[in-house]
Amino acid sequence: MVERDPALLPGPTAGQWQGRARLVLASTIGLLLVTLGALGFGWRPPPAILIVPGGIVLAGLVAWIVLGEYGLRAMRGERVAGYSTTLDVPEVDLRHPRTGALERAAGDAPEVAPPESLVARMLRVPRGSLLDHRRPPGDQEP
Repeated sequence: MVERDPALLPGPTAGQWQGRARLVLASTIGLLLVTLGALGFGWRPPPAILIVPGGIVLAGLVAWIVLGEYGLRAMRGERVAGYSTTLDVPEVDLRHPRTGALERAAGDAPEVAPPESLVARMLRVPRGSLLDHRRPPGDQEP
């Protein structure tokens, strides 16, 4: 059992609620894709049987919305308490979602990489690779 920091509010943290919501959404999308894939490959059940996965998908989406709302309420409570388990903003402490351990104190700059598109990252040539035509540092042109 992981020891929980007493500085955390009682109950699940916003990070834990968000994790649960993501798990429910991923499971719901997975079931939807499996059902649609089976239908695409020729599975033709009676229409009454399709009500079951349809109902589960609908219930999963409703559960995702409800869990997200619990997460938002927990985020608001954490903000008032002076910490966050989800967003890395400089105004409040950043704490681990499960243990509550301090990861970054309030006032310190968040460790955020500059935004870069996925395509730009894929097309960037690593420095020093065979495709890198830049001159190494210190190598001057005559």
